Amino acid sequence: RNLLERHGRNPDDLDTFVLVLDPGTPQERLLDRGRGGLRVVREMGGLFALAGLFEILPTGALNWFYDRVAGSRYERFGRYDTCPLPPPEHRDRFDA
Repeated sequence: RNLLERHGRNPDDLDTFVLVLDPGTPQERLLDRGRGGLRVVREMGGLFALAGLFEILPTGALNWFYDRVAGSRYERFGRYDTCPLPPPEHRDRFDA
């Protein structure tokens, strides 16, 4: 709540994911929708790092693509009441 309010966001009106970069530092900033999704994909590394090429696109275009993917995510991946845990054989891929 405090973090969102610090950046002029209403925490009660959060309808997308927000990526926090450099939390707790003077460089702290938020990326959401297209820019946030692009950063997450790029950070996955490997061939996903090529997603960085799309950073030249205007934010409006990135948000349009993000909205198309977000609008169909439940159809593609299913809907969960809570975040599912990765299977035991993949848990070492996630930082605790």
